[in-house]
Amino acid sequence: MKTKVILADDHLIFLESMAMLINSIEGIDLIALASDGGEALEAISRENPHILLCDQEMPFLNGLDTTLRVKQLYPEIKVIMLTMYVDPETAGKAISAGVSGILSKKTSKLELMAAMNAVMNNQQYFSKDVQFSVFDNAKSSPNELLTNRETEILECMLKGLSYKMIAQSCGVSYFTVNSHIKHIYKKLQVNSSTEALSKALRLKLVASPS
Repeated sequence: MKTKVILADDHLIFLESMAMLINSIEGIDLIALASDGGEALEAISRENPHILLCDQEMPFLNGLDTTLRVKQLYPEIKVIMLTMYVDPETAGKAISAGVSGILSKKTSKLELMAAMNAVMNNQQYFSKDVQFSVFDNAKSSPNELLTNRETEILECMLKGLSYKMIAQSCGVSYFTVNSHIKHIYKKLQVNSSTEALSKALRLKLVASPS
């Protein structure tokens, strides 16, 4: 089954060029175009897409507001925000709103494919500059983001250990492990162990198992 995509952007030239790029990707079906957030929501109600590619700056409903509406009404739809520039504050707000990814408008076909594949597998995808923006907002580099204990717990999760097994391995209580994992999710801005491990591996916070 093809992945159904709706594209929303108020700049006609970019909309048309991005549509051509999406249409050139095998397994992707571009089912609707929209020039603002309102049109995007109308198209979603008709077409039931898997992914919404949405410009950050649009009239009537911008990318953030559109994302909030989409995630409230259709939580299963993945939203990837497109932008020319992402400042740390906006990146944080977009993630809090529920985007699954943020891409530069200068994205390549390969990166676009990678992003859509990632979000369809319930992972997040951010352009390299966006990753740095998020960590700049936290006033930390990726390697400084987690404590030694949090890194240790992530490594245990990577081995497939349960919370109880992690507690035994680290010599702490089950409730302490649970608290650490909540902090890890908050710092990495994710909502599941799968997302946490995927992001930690991508940012080299933990080493991939041999």
